[in-house]
Amino acid sequence: ILIIPMPFIGFSIYGYFSDKMAMKEALMVGAGVSGIFLLFYVFFFLKKLFSSDWEGVVVALTEEEHLYHRNNANSSYTDRNEYYYMYVVKIQTTSGKIKKIENKSQNSFYYNYFKVGDKIKYHHDIDYYEKYDKTNDTHILCPFCSKVNPITDDVCKCGAPIMK
Repeated sequence: ILIIPMPFIGFSIYGYFSDKMAMKEALMVGAGVSGIFLLFYVFFFLKKLFSSDWEGVVVALTEEEHLYHRNNANSSYTDRNEYYYMYVVKIQTTSGKIKKIENKSQNSFYYNYFKVGDKIKYHHDIDYYEKYDKTNDTHILCPFCSKVNPITDDVCKCGAPIMK
């Protein structure tokens, strides 16, 4: 909240002491930048207000093959079809809703990490899915940088604590 009026104050001071920008123009630019800061603050406040943590149980793990059709104008080939796999983890929340975690082929950590029947908690502030029982796990995902770490580590290479 303290950062929102700073551009307005800064441009006002700049317009008052500088010959490069008129005071009216400085006030308009400062108000515009402060308004953008205010919009970001309202957006993130509303997002936090309407989202919340939830708990659930993994009910299904599925692999779905998808066709990606690419038309490449720079190539001698007119069309090219590529396949990729979508790894889906379905979680039933305590309220009965079904949530999905979908990852493409190159990023399927949650699919390999969770098992059917695992109890999960979603942390909306950091967009992280935490598994309650990690007793038989050898690796864990960093909640902040999303790198895979050995379960024996307490701190990730990025410096963030690992949620055990």
